[in-house]
Amino acid sequence: MQHRQSISSLKLVMIGVVSLLPLCAQETISSREDVNTAHWKKFTNKAGWELKYPPTWSVSSCVQCPDPTAPDVFVFFSDDKSHEAVMIDHLIDKPPNKTLEQWLQETSITTVLTPRMSEEWFFLDGVPALKVKNRNPDFGRSENIYLVNGSNTIAIRISNVDKPKFYLLAQQLLSTIRLTRPVKR
Repeated sequence: MQHRQSISSLKLVMIGVVSLLPLCAQETISSREDVNTAHWKKFTNKAGWELKYPPTWSVSSCVQCPDPTAPDVFVFFSDDKSHEAVMIDHLIDKPPNKTLEQWLQETSITTVLTPRMSEEWFFLDGVPALKVKNRNPDFGRSENIYLVNGSNTIAIRISNVDKPKFYLLAQQLLSTIRLTRPVKR
């Protein structure tokens, strides 16, 4: 009887490992900070994340939101020269009855309605994330990254990946993201 329980437990562990293999086999955004980011400004949000951004970029939020660090507001990091932006938004919390894969797939489909060009799983600061590239006929391709920190669903939106200089800076910004413990609301 104990042998059967061990085999059943082993099967469950193997199923869990196999289900994570697609995540592990994909790209990882480096957790190292590039030398180029040493002089960047630091921004901490109460939704459970922080990052560094170029000192020439602006930080803003909605007009009615006086505190861009508040956990329930979106934050724009914009390059005034290229007029492109990286937006980070706290979406609704992940429901406990959905798997991470189900939830992020569903969220990626319902929050951006433009056609999907590609998608891939990767790790952002050690957390599985879904990266989706979308095509907007008016603005080129955008990149949308979805992840869950605790139960907080976070969307990171890069406005135009077709501008190489801007996209490189956006990728460097992503490499500085650190997930922290969210402040209780």
